[in-house]
Amino acid sequence: MLNNLIMDALFAHRRAPVAEAEQEIGFFDPEYCSAIENFELCEVAPDIVLFNYEEAKKINKRLIGDFSWVKGRCFQIGQSGQGDCWLIDLNGWVNWFNHDKGEISPEGLLSFGIGFYDFLKMAVLVRNVEHSLDNDPDFFDKNINRTKYIQSMNSVKEGIYDLYPYKYF
Repeated sequence: MLNNLIMDALFAHRRAPVAEAEQEIGFFDPEYCSAIENFELCEVAPDIVLFNYEEAKKINKRLIGDFSWVKGRCFQIGQSGQGDCWLIDLNGWVNWFNHDKGEISPEGLLSFGIGFYDFLKMAVLVRNVEHSLDNDPDFFDKNINRTKYIQSMNSVKEGIYDLYPYKYF
C-alpha cells in the first residue's frame, strides 16, 4: 500500500515481517500497519522519531494504561526529540501532541489532516532541510530557500507548513 520507494529509502526491511499487526496492537490504519509489519521504523529527522513494532506495542500499552480514553481512538507512532509525540487517530490522520500542554487529551491533539504516507513525505522534506542546515548553517538566510521549503511542505497539503510545530526561521 505504501510507496515502497519512500519506505525503502527510509527504513530497513524487517527480517521477519509481522503478520496481522493490527491484531496485536489493537489499532488499524492500513498505511501504518503495512509499514510496521514490513519495515523497521526509526528516526527520520530529529523531531520525527518513529517507533518500530516492538517499541510501538510497549509504548502504547503504557499510554493506554495511563490514559484509557486513548484505546481504540488513537495510537502513538513516534515522538520528537523534545518530548512531544506523533499519533494516528481513527480517521487515519496524523496528530501531534505538545507535552507542554500537560497530560495528553483529545483536545490537546493537533491534527495535520494527512495520512501516514503523506506524513512520511513531509518527514523526508524535514530530513532534507536538516541535512542542508548541517552542511550550511546559513541555509535559511537566503529567501529563496525559505520560500522553497514552505512551498515543498505545502505541496504535501496546503497549510501544513503553518501546522508543523518546529520552525527553522
